[in-house]
Amino acid sequence: MPRWGHYGVTAQPDLYELRPQLLSIVKPNTQPQTFNRYLIRQFVMAERLLKKECLPAGTPRCQYHGKMQCLRTIEDVSHTQYSYIILDGVDSRTFYRNFRKGRLGHLVKSCLLPDGIIVLNITMETLVHAAAQAEFMSMIHNWYRNQTEVLTQSTGNLLWRNPHGKKPDGAWMPDSTETYWPSVVVEIGWTEGPKKLRKDIEFWLAGGTKAAISLNITATGRMTLDAWRKNEKGKVESYQKLHINARGSVTGDFSIPFNAFYLREKLETETDLKVTHQMFSDLAKRVQVAIASQQAAKAAERAAADNIQTFCPRCLFPEKRGRSGFAHSVDSSLDIL
Repeated sequence: MPRWGHYGVTAQPDLYELRPQLLSIVKPNTQPQTFNRYLIRQFVMAERLLKKECLPAGTPRCQYHGKMQCLRTIEDVSHTQYSYIILDGVDSRTFYRNFRKGRLGHLVKSCLLPDGIIVLNITMETLVHAAAQAEFMSMIHNWYRNQTEVLTQSTGNLLWRNPHGKKPDGAWMPDSTETYWPSVVVEIGWTEGPKKLRKDIEFWLAGGTKAAISLNITATGRMTLDAWRKNEKGKVESYQKLHINARGSVTGDFSIPFNAFYLREKLETETDLKVTHQMFSDLAKRVQVAIASQQAAKAAERAAADNIQTFCPRCLFPEKRGRSGFAHSVDSSLDIL
């Protein structure tokens, strides 16, 4: 698999030593005097992207050489511990053809154009993430359908750029708006850590988004719902929080004002979005069912892998390999002639 190697956020590798490994990423006919300048720029962009996205320091990075090569790279990396791939050399035309509207579009987590760098999230959507997204989107839908004006809703298929591009898990804006940015977005964290989730929130509030919501889910079933905004100093802060533990106890309050969604003051018949303890508890129960189902599926998959039938190299009889080692499925006391 063609790759640059692994980059630390603060590590500064020796460019001369890495030169043979990186020749493949230099454009054809690149003059020697421009090589170091091009290479240093790519290292700077890599460091900036790792910091901006809070990606692991060892995130694989490779040069884009066509759709089929990209699919093979995704297949290779999917068997490792990494959830993301950084691709270099993706021009605007290729991006719109293969990643904006093509079969690879659902993998794009963010992009950095016109520098030709994109980030792919190669982790398949989990049952937990899908359940949380569906339940939260349904909650918002049930609220705004009772207002005098509907909202335009996106389920994460649109890419917003600033110029760094990103897809939210959910976004809303009024039909009457002429602004580019959604008025409210939601980001759901299941495989991502809280630091990555906060970076995503900072991206939206740095643009034109008025309010951002994050839903962080742990493997034990604990969930935290945060409302984010910019304070008077321009810093991003969480100003409301709902938390539910594994036993189902809910603490905190949560509401998003009407004008954050609709960008206008509400009428007498219109209301703010309020997430009650009961609503959050119902959402958590459905997500916890998804967590249990996903964990059961993984356990069954591991059990099936542990019980693959093989043949004993000593006696050639079939045997089953369990956690305690080999166990013969026939009488191993027979003498083999």
